[in-house]
Amino acid sequence: MKCRVLPETGSHPFCNLARVGIAVALLVAVLGIVPQRTVHAATIVVDTTDDEDNSDDDCSLREALYAANNDVARDACIAGSGDDVIDLTGVAATQAQP
Repeated sequence: MKCRVLPETGSHPFCNLARVGIAVALLVAVLGIVPQRTVHAATIVVDTTDDEDNSDDDCSLREALYAANNDVARDACIAGSGDDVIDLTGVAATQAQP
């Protein structure tokens, strides 16, 4: 953009305004291109102590970890979506006998 210099003020009154407008337009264009994605953490509830990865309508710890790490549903575990929480409060822990 070429601005004419006026003898009484030293520059054209709209020259700086035009430069600011172009800068704002470029900023809006760049911000409009970047997709804004809001990610909410999922709470994946484990409801069995079985160490399994199958399709039997429950959510094991192994299946919950897969769902959280890959952001996809696995068996009865919902899909993860970011910094997930795996809820183990509904299962009773038992210690394996040797």
